[in-house]
Amino acid sequence: MRFFITVNTRAEFLDFFRRVTMTESLRDLVGESPRLRITAKAKAQIQYQSGLLKRREQQGGDPVFTDNQIKAIKSSFSAGRFSGKSGWLAMCEEILTGRLDEIENQLNEFGVEYISQHIEQQKDLFNAEITWPPAKRLAEQSCMGFSDAMILNAAQCSRFPCIISIDFDIGYAALASAEAKDVVMPDSVAEQYRHYHFEQVN
Repeated sequence: MRFFITVNTRAEFLDFFRRVTMTESLRDLVGESPRLRITAKAKAQIQYQSGLLKRREQQGGDPVFTDNQIKAIKSSFSAGRFSGKSGWLAMCEEILTGRLDEIENQLNEFGVEYISQHIEQQKDLFNAEITWPPAKRLAEQSCMGFSDAMILNAAQCSRFPCIISIDFDIGYAALASAEAKDVVMPDSVAEQYRHYHFEQVN
């Protein structure tokens, strides 16, 4: 079995991994044995955002800082080293350097292939040209983000019978369109759609 990924899904996956890595590392900085020295202001902000995250986890949300939370924590740091405390840039270098390459290499080792209409050997995987207008129509139909609309549009233009996703908006848009390809999703996500009264959801 072959698995394919678009440039959008690869970017989203790497972006999520970046947030997971920063969440784990930032929370470790306010633990008992932090490997970096940070200011009291930065520590207080991490603790505050961790409290918000814990409440979100208890409500079934992802145990990962949002970008807005990371930006709030970032604003509490000095960019460079200050008064013997680590700055944001040095901390990012220690935490993130090489990590995104590692996760991308894991995708390659798993056999995930990047798909593009511009790769000559893959032209037979598509039955239509990927263009902007259908993506705009998808965005208009359910107000989904353009990144998700481009993923779904690429799937529609392909010969693949289905796509695999854990994204709520991808599944929502697929259910909203009778022409959409099937989307394989975890039960925990799929069950949520029962409350939205889609005609094709029992």
